[in-house]
Amino acid sequence: MWILFLFTSSIASLKFSNIQITRFLKVVMWVGIIQAIYMIGQRLGLDPWQQLSNDPNAAYTTSWKVSGTFTHPTFSGLFLAVVIPLTFLYKKFWAMILMFLGIISANSQVAYGVTVACSLLLIFWNCNHKQRFFIVINSVILTPIIIKLIWPFVNDSGRFETWRLIINDILHPQIIKFSAVLCGYGFGFYKYIFPTLHKSIFDYAHNDYLQFIFDVGIFPFILFSIIVFNFLKYIIFTLKDKECIFMAVILIGLFSSAFFTFTWQMEPFKFLGAIIIGILYSRNKVDSTT
Repeated sequence: MWILFLFTSSIASLKFSNIQITRFLKVVMWVGIIQAIYMIGQRLGLDPWQQLSNDPNAAYTTSWKVSGTFTHPTFSGLFLAVVIPLTFLYKKFWAMILMFLGIISANSQVAYGVTVACSLLLIFWNCNHKQRFFIVINSVILTPIIIKLIWPFVNDSGRFETWRLIINDILHPQIIKFSAVLCGYGFGFYKYIFPTLHKSIFDYAHNDYLQFIFDVGIFPFILFSIIVFNFLKYIIFTLKDKECIFMAVILIGLFSSAFFTFTWQMEPFKFLGAIIIGILYSRNKVDSTT
């Protein structure tokens, strides 16, 4: 965590030109294109190194072969979901189609949801204030209806029961008692305590925020939430540069996905998020001094 903070701070202390930001985003986009081609090949059975067919754990889901280079279809699909907006930015529509096919190959409901969320964010940013207000109001009205319609098709893979147990452990701790509510069970201790208490096979909560509360308690989580909220408020309402807006879409997509999986415990997403936060903070300093 400390190393990641220093890494982000170092990037934030640098000055980035528009050309450098463009190069960075194009590299990310091309990584997504290569990832999509690889995933489509895996779905078609063209990966000669795939040797997991006899492993019952690997073959649990229908998309078990489509792991890309992330070792799991949820994360390979999620990466494509957050970078696919870049194909729109640089008008690479053939790449957009490839990435959509990659997401479909991964067959991850988390990736599908993040793809929709990122698309809505782009629409939101391209609207004026009145249109944004209209979108927010309609989203509040339509979201419960949409959830009710898609609910029969949702496969939670045991997440909901795990979350119920975590919330119960936070509010009614079986060990450490009252201090666990305020200060948690200890940073990084979820994977040791929760599986032992509940004989669970999940080393991760599949919700980074619930796991964070379990580890550090409610007060640190509130402080963390205030910091994240203020940063997101800044990037939503003050960003003008188009490429920075697309970076913000990637970042918000990652933050959103962490409600349903362990995004921030995967190194590629940690460093991608850290680089984007550093660049956005650096650009903010440039804008405020000009």
